[in-house]
Amino acid sequence: MMINQHRQLFIVLIIFHLSLTATSYPFFGNNGFQLVQSRKCLGGKIFEVHNVQDNEQCLQACMYYNGVAFNIIQLGEFEFMCEILGTMSGIIAQPGVACYYLIA
Repeated sequence: MMINQHRQLFIVLIIFHLSLTATSYPFFGNNGFQLVQSRKCLGGKIFEVHNVQDNEQCLQACMYYNGVAFNIIQLGEFEFMCEILGTMSGIIAQPGVACYYLIA
């Protein structure tokens, strides 16, 4: 009896912990891209856009080149570029970068 109570408490604690650590990221436009902030998408780079004015430029370039993800990279205080990826192999933590990847 006591073991079942501890087991149930353990399961509840795990579920509570997972609910606190799970992060929901917003979609970007109506295109099914999901944002992961302070992370960089890894994969095969197919194009770069320099002097980016807004996220929409990167999204349009990604769609034009049939990309599956793009990174927006902060180069300076007001200077940004984006990398368009044709393939995606993972995501790593990297400050100053935002990763958008296509939701299948």
